[in-house]
Amino acid sequence: MRKTRLRTAHLCLLAGVLPAVLAGCGDDDDDGTVFPYRPNETVVIGPAGDVTERTPDGDACIDLPSGDCARPQRDCGNGARADVLLDGEGGLIDTICLPGEVEIGLVYVEDGKAVVPDNGAVVILGRQDLLGDLVVEGNESVIYGESPAETVLDGDLELRGNESIVRGVTVTGDVAFDGNSAQLYHCVVFGDVVLKGNENFISNCTIFGSIHGSGNEDRVIHNYVQRTIEFSGAPAECRDNLLFEDADGIRSSMTQKRPT
Repeated sequence: MRKTRLRTAHLCLLAGVLPAVLAGCGDDDDDGTVFPYRPNETVVIGPAGDVTERTPDGDACIDLPSGDCARPQRDCGNGARADVLLDGEGGLIDTICLPGEVEIGLVYVEDGKAVVPDNGAVVILGRQDLLGDLVVEGNESVIYGESPAETVLDGDLELRGNESIVRGVTVTGDVAFDGNSAQLYHCVVFGDVVLKGNENFISNCTIFGSIHGSGNEDRVIHNYVQRTIEFSGAPAECRDNLLFEDADGIRSSMTQKRPT
């Protein structure tokens, strides 16, 4: 996917409040088992792209471009697999802890509407396209893609459980969070993102539609959004989001390729 040319303005809208600007606010492991990521690795996701580091030990840290120090081992434990999310200045937004192989069950999905009912499932999308909608009903599930450029879910994504993680994917339809404490990051969404639960988190995504939040304590940080961000509830944090225009017509060209 080509990069869009962006003309930007900050945005975040609360219901009934007028905006002050133009818009408102895997590889095989050592045992031969296919697993989408390795322990003891931290992926730093920021302006320079994805950079893989060894997860530090003790009080050691990963030096960030802003001068911040990331210590994923404190949040996730020694030897953990983590994603560190940065803002546009290279500063630390958050650290996301991914479950280890012994904590989850791997799930493989095929084209067509797929339903994942189990708790603690890791859905491996890898470097591939999946044609059809995906519904995740269990709690503490992970939808793992390599990157938005490499992994495409050509349909809608619905997360009905709590504490789900979605990372590294492009979704050509809409994304709906029906549960609480979900995390969506390092993504592209061609449709809308609807947050119905509480304490959900979106960061480092490009969203060609809008973000609608009806719950409380949501965090929406450092995203590109083509339309609006609107809250009818009380968000905890909404900052560093930018409005853009799809000057190259990428969304239209991609959706025209979808089957009727």
